[in-house]
Amino acid sequence: MRAAFVSIDDPHDFRSWSGTPFHMMRGLRDAGVETISIGPLRRPGRLPMKAVGRVHNLLSTSSYDCDREPYLLVSYARQIRRALRSAGHIDVVITPGSIAVSSLEIDIPVVIWTDATVGLMIDFYYSNLSKRALRNALVAENSAIESAALFVGSSEWAAAGARDVHSSARTAVVPFGANLLGERVPDPDLRSKMNDPTKRVLLVGVDWERKGVDLAIAAVARMRDAGVDARLDVVGCVPPPVVRLPDFVSIYGFLSRGVPAQRALLDDLFTAASLFMLPSVAECFGAVLCEAAAYGVPAIVSKVGGTESAVLDGQTGRVLETRTAASFAAAALAALDDDGAYEAMAHAARQDYLERLNWNSATNRLVSEVSALGVRATAS
Repeated sequence: MRAAFVSIDDPHDFRSWSGTPFHMMRGLRDAGVETISIGPLRRPGRLPMKAVGRVHNLLSTSSYDCDREPYLLVSYARQIRRALRSAGHIDVVITPGSIAVSSLEIDIPVVIWTDATVGLMIDFYYSNLSKRALRNALVAENSAIESAALFVGSSEWAAAGARDVHSSARTAVVPFGANLLGERVPDPDLRSKMNDPTKRVLLVGVDWERKGVDLAIAAVARMRDAGVDARLDVVGCVPPPVVRLPDFVSIYGFLSRGVPAQRALLDDLFTAASLFMLPSVAECFGAVLCEAAAYGVPAIVSKVGGTESAVLDGQTGRVLETRTAASFAAAALAALDDDGAYEAMAHAARQDYLERLNWNSATNRLVSEVSALGVRATAS
């Protein structure tokens, strides 16, 4: 199989989209797929359009987004076609999202692999979009899904979103993997964690409000009120100025796996964690949940978006329909109260990572789905 991997951002940069395009492309190559990269794509006129957007946002109650302006999508399509002509024979085009291929008309099958559709994001991640931005987004994605040979969602929630756009859309579900830059995570030392009277709860996310950090703080406070010496480590974001933190909360800010010292600290935090907590208001999949599984850390998450595909409720963690401090605290206390149940859940999380939530497994499953389209599944 010879594939073109198309990404608006640089797929060689692991900082782009938390490293997802980087790991997708590397995983395809590791799976024996001869893969050429197309990207980053030029964005002509985007800076002036962003300036127009800023003015719009100042003068209007709605927000403007220029990412799916028709002229920009046409430019992407032109760049991709030019690159494909230079690449020689290509069996399939694979892209992490629909934007780049929204205006692309080619005879090569296109596979979109992503975590959500525009329709799912409205009033979820996207709020108060201008009518123009919303219209552009829906029209562009409709075109992309209609013309794609296959839409692959990282969750059943995402795949269902594609079928909502086109009932005849061919879909598959392939969860993302843990973005770990290839390091080998050792088997967790569960006995040490269970014997430690201090229980470390970890939360990793870049958006304080959307990730529900305030709720996590309140949940850990309830755990402490119940007699558990619990602490909360928060990575990826800092509190708003008005928030006063209790002394059991530690804030680490953004930590990059590309910086050795920061990667080591992040590794230490995952290794020390007894539980991972993510009471998100909105979450498309939660790639960080794959990382928690890699370290054998059971996760307690909100039942939103595609989290049910990242955490298996009652097996590798808990997926809670009720998003309150009381419900999260109760789930955490129940998980920690029974050593046998906790150990089983931690082992199951680790096994789920080894079997499903890693990029080798993910890209091999993708190759199987692509081969079902009639595309050759062996390297040329």
